[in-house]
Amino acid sequence: GSYAARNAALAMASGEIIAFTDADCSPAPDWLARLCAAGRDWGGLISGRVEMVSTARPMDRLNTAEAYDYFFGINQDIYARDGVAATANLMVPRAVWEQAGGFDAALKSGGDVAFCRAAARVGAGLRHAPEAVVRHPLRPSFAAILNKARRVAGGRAQRDGWRALAITLAPPLVRLRILFLDKTTPGGFARLRAFFAIFAVKLAEIAETLAVLTGLGQARR
Repeated sequence: GSYAARNAALAMASGEIIAFTDADCSPAPDWLARLCAAGRDWGGLISGRVEMVSTARPMDRLNTAEAYDYFFGINQDIYARDGVAATANLMVPRAVWEQAGGFDAALKSGGDVAFCRAAARVGAGLRHAPEAVVRHPLRPSFAAILNKARRVAGGRAQRDGWRALAITLAPPLVRLRILFLDKTTPGGFARLRAFFAIFAVKLAEIAETLAVLTGLGQARR
């Protein structure tokens, strides 16, 4: 999985500051400079903004999959309120990474959140730097959306056990708040499309959580 790969890479790296992004992200030219500037007087984690963009069509003409991913794909500013971040845009001092024990290599999803919580336990907080930007392509197909939903739900079940079922079965109030209050619409029918997609994704998450918890399936990469 990706967290085992990150641990292997970091075992070979020699820098004192570690910056993460994803293979499908495009960092802005000043991305690293912005992260380093934000962390100059800070000994903890720095998260940056992730812009979700379509590579196939104008932002006011998103299809259903793209609309869902725009609202719920990677919301670093919202994650930062809870002191966590996705590794799509994250900077970590090596000393903190070592103190927190690195990533849980057994996890297939959710390892970045688990790491941020482990870092907080050793006294390393998180600061958000929205000026440090990477661009992430929106998933263009609903199959890709369901794939990610199943991977995340299965990873949460693997990480949290039966506690994950309560989260998965709960009404999607957080997603509805993000959809109608926290994020502006890119235009067109994006908000309406994303609203109806929530319920199909929810069913996939419930099925995946139950499969992993009962041993009928394994967490996906």
